[in-house]
Amino acid sequence: MRLPVFLVAFAVGVIFSQSCTPAKKCTPTTCQGCCSANDTCESGTTVSACGRSGLLCDRCVGAQLCTAGECIGPAGTGGGSSGTGGGSSGTGGGSVATNDFLGSFQFIHGWDGDGGRSAIGTAFDRASVGVWYSDAGVPDYVRGVGSADGTFIVRDVPAGEVTLRLDHTYFVTTQRRLDFQSFLGSRLNGAEAATAETTLRLTIRNLEPYASSRNAMQLYFTQNSGGFSNIEAFVRPVVSAGATTIESDLNWASVTSALGYGLPNASFGDRGYAIQYRSFAADGGGEYTVLRAGEFAPFTLTNGGSADAVADLVVVTSQPTPVNFDAPAFRALRGSFGRDTAVASLGLQVNVCPSPAPLRFSGQDAITLTSRYAPEATPPTSIDMPVGAVPASWGRLLISYFGVEQPRTITDGGTPSRFSGGISVYETGEQLPAMFTPRITAVRGAQIAARNFVEDQSGVGTTPTLAWTAPTTGTVTSYRVRISRVANNGTVPESFAIFTANPGVTLPPGILVAGSAYVFVIDALSFGSGGWFSLPMVSSSVVSGVIRP
Repeated sequence: MRLPVFLVAFAVGVIFSQSCTPAKKCTPTTCQGCCSANDTCESGTTVSACGRSGLLCDRCVGAQLCTAGECIGPAGTGGGSSGTGGGSSGTGGGSVATNDFLGSFQFIHGWDGDGGRSAIGTAFDRASVGVWYSDAGVPDYVRGVGSADGTFIVRDVPAGEVTLRLDHTYFVTTQRRLDFQSFLGSRLNGAEAATAETTLRLTIRNLEPYASSRNAMQLYFTQNSGGFSNIEAFVRPVVSAGATTIESDLNWASVTSALGYGLPNASFGDRGYAIQYRSFAADGGGEYTVLRAGEFAPFTLTNGGSADAVADLVVVTSQPTPVNFDAPAFRALRGSFGRDTAVASLGLQVNVCPSPAPLRFSGQDAITLTSRYAPEATPPTSIDMPVGAVPASWGRLLISYFGVEQPRTITDGGTPSRFSGGISVYETGEQLPAMFTPRITAVRGAQIAARNFVEDQSGVGTTPTLAWTAPTTGTVTSYRVRISRVANNGTVPESFAIFTANPGVTLPPGILVAGSAYVFVIDALSFGSGGWFSLPMVSSSVVSGVIRP
């Protein structure tokens, strides 16, 4: 199934936390003191830049003194240290002062009604939590601390608007508390990774005669969000053409390695599904539809062990459903999402997950039931809605989109990086709307360093200011600026995201590095009443040219 790149990026790329980083000038080899957030070597002896051995400088707070490269003494008005010990704040020790910034940055895992929900936090180290603020027009940094449950605290934050840093994600805000939660359909508590050869003996019966190019298989297991197709890459022996039964072994260690899937465990309510689908893609459009489906009998797979997974597929009833796009309204917007104005695609996709309506968030999609896309001039007019593929209690997630591909190449003859501008809408899908319309439009007149944002630019500096005008249609909950460092081979080794309610943002130090090339995307986001990324969720995306500091 082919989908515009921006859809995948929006659904999956909520948080960017790649570990690759550009080369640093200030390192333990080159600096005996400490390295500032601006990548310069400091003496490491002052309360504003305390540290040693080339590590990141700390900022001592409260009554602390910088002694031998360490902040020593009480950190805040309520006492306690700046570490991760106890105290009423839960993360910083002691009481919370009015100028402390605290909150949580968590991934919420679980399926409502199927094992509950649990928060899996990101354990930020001291080098990746802090606040940037303006000190007489000069950027300054206060470092904080994060705990294993995803909560964090930054002490002694000056008043006014600041930029909170949490690893590769930034928030521009005047508030002093932020709780960011992204819901993911999965069960991680107890979903152990397979580290040794672990055999799942698959038996899948009653297939339509198998042809990998026409009616291939996908497998889904609810301890993790999403599924995997191309099972020929995982099972032995490979499924032969024309087969109506699959009897193959699946090494779960390869699934863990390739996809991060943990081991299924029946005691946690984990369920598995085998889906046979029809898929095609062509210049005139594409389609994905479930043909047959079946649930595996409950099983538990232990690391290094083996288990049997048996499923009997049933023919899925297909219900033709009319679809109406306001194609002229979408086409009128085609030139507003970036400099490339190639033919756009209009499409929709219906996903299902174990959570009932209405509490379904981006990323919580377990099985794609059906999808259709077509060029903007001939949008889809109907979709085959499978009936009976999964339990009727499962909720549906409907994704509709209008996408314009925006390839970017940073060198002559190099491999292009694939970006896409456009509009996407995520909403509960129990009933299709009478008409799909552009519910939010793109930001207007975007500039970077007072230059045209959508054209290639160089010499913008490492802390440029971006500015834009709000969309003409739709109410914006938040803007998000995505920043991708692009390599010569078209890959993206490092990404960042900045959230702000303002129609513009100045990048803090440490994101852009001289000599590198970047592509920016400005997303206008509108969320439902449930908070971050809750439904209905609407976005528009504008892609920059190649930007060089």
